Amino acid sequence: MDQLCTCKVSYYDMNFEHSVEVMAETLFEAAVLGIKAMNIPQSRLHLLHLNVVVKSPEVYHSISGASLGA
Repeated sequence: MDQLCTCKVSYYDMNFEHSVEVMAETLFEAAVLGIKAMNIPQSRLHLLHLNVVVKSPEVYHSISGASLGA
């Protein structure tokens, strides 16, 4: 991702999918913006597995919370 893209950031919690769409230039920027938009506490990041879908063209990424420096 080298330009501003619409991204869907999501995670599953107790069989429910939580998701939000954000505008970001990089994969990790999308992850951080998604975490902030969903008000996920920093203490829970290491337990999460975030999914990021970059739209147009659609690209799917999956990020472990541990790689976000939690």
